[in-house]
Amino acid sequence: MKFIKPDSQILITKSKEDLIESGTNLYGFENNLIYFPAIKISVIKDNPYFFNAIINLSNYQVIIFQSGHAVRSYKSLIKDMQIDYSNIFIICIGEKTASYCK
Repeated sequence: MKFIKPDSQILITKSKEDLIESGTNLYGFENNLIYFPAIKISVIKDNPYFFNAIINLSNYQVIIFQSGHAVRSYKSLIKDMQIDYSNIFIICIGEKTASYCK
């Protein structure tokens, strides 16, 4: 097993906020962290495929969410819509993703 030396510089490939939200514990290394968000998550607000799917949601039996970001984006796009989910099975990949669906 390898150990991280106490004076090691650690490159984090996400923002500080995302690291905190993930629950990752780097206690003792707070002063040695360098944040380098490798990707940027953004909502595509004018996606015609998404809005066509929402308009025709009765044609779908399953919605699969693969990340918390996907759930938050979906919720932000449908916040003013009344959607009937009674005949739709929602699958979340992972407990954390499922917690965003509640």
